[in-house]
Amino acid sequence: MMTVVAATLIAAVLLAVVRVAAVIRVGPIGARTLVPRLPAEVLRLPGADGGNEARLRAWPLPLAVSVDADGGEVLAGVGRLVARSLFPPSRYPPFEVRVLHVSPRPAGAGRPGPWSDASSPLCGVHLALFEVDARAARWRCPFGYRDDATLDVETLVRLVKADWSYFMGYLWGVPLDAAAGCDAVALASLRVAEGVPLADAEGAAKGGGRQRIELAPVEVASPGRARADGRERSPPDRIVGAAWRLLLGSAPPGEGRQSFGPLPLRVRAELWHRELADAEGGRLHRTTILCAVAHDDAADAPTTLGAGLEALRSIADRLGAGPPIVS
Repeated sequence: MMTVVAATLIAAVLLAVVRVAAVIRVGPIGARTLVPRLPAEVLRLPGADGGNEARLRAWPLPLAVSVDADGGEVLAGVGRLVARSLFPPSRYPPFEVRVLHVSPRPAGAGRPGPWSDASSPLCGVHLALFEVDARAARWRCPFGYRDDATLDVETLVRLVKADWSYFMGYLWGVPLDAAAGCDAVALASLRVAEGVPLADAEGAAKGGGRQRIELAPVEVASPGRARADGRERSPPDRIVGAAWRLLLGSAPPGEGRQSFGPLPLRVRAELWHRELADAEGGRLHRTTILCAVAHDDAADAPTTLGAGLEALRSIADRLGAGPPIVS
């Protein structure tokens, strides 16, 4: 009898794994697909004056998304959706993005967490490590850069919106109309600080031309729900939605007036690029982007963002995705 029960449980687990694998695509960042165990000190971001400390959790696997207007249904077709809404084919050829998310730790699996709690002082805190591959045959310069090697602010803003509102929010359950409501890129109202000093300018010059930029406010769709309007989550895929709630948590509705309203983020990013040969013998631009975000109005945002980039550098090194060494 126990053998039959055990066999049934194993079969159920295998079926669940197969179903998850059919809708979620993962890929390597640097040299690794499976994220190694990270030290506790790397996953702890101090707030200003020791307040609002954020304890983080790295997702076990990086997501892989093909941003292509003619893409398929993997991850509920989010790559196709993002290509049509934020990276229109008339301006952006298809590209591949892999992203490792590092999120505030929920109270427990699927329990409330700062990411989805609009009342939390840590609402808006999040880290992401991106690798973006763009084929040189279709992209004149690496993703996130202009022809003159300066940073392409608009493209970086679009990537942050795609990641927060769609790769996380929409798949978690933010309604599509709310995600799309934050698609607009308001460059005129954006505060941009380019060339924010690196800790070691000489080391940066030898490390593949790392550049840093800070942007605010970047408006994304909040996952916070309000009792006033009673709107509920509506994930496009039940399996993906359940997995995202386990990873990000799910706070109950709060006292705000609007569910899934705009959330202004302050973004600090550090990026570099390299040229590689692709599997077909062509050339590939690969851009690595470390991205730390916090609520734009948070008093301790500068402290959080600085510590976030430091944590992401450590994670990138452990994955073999650090900047190229230039002699």
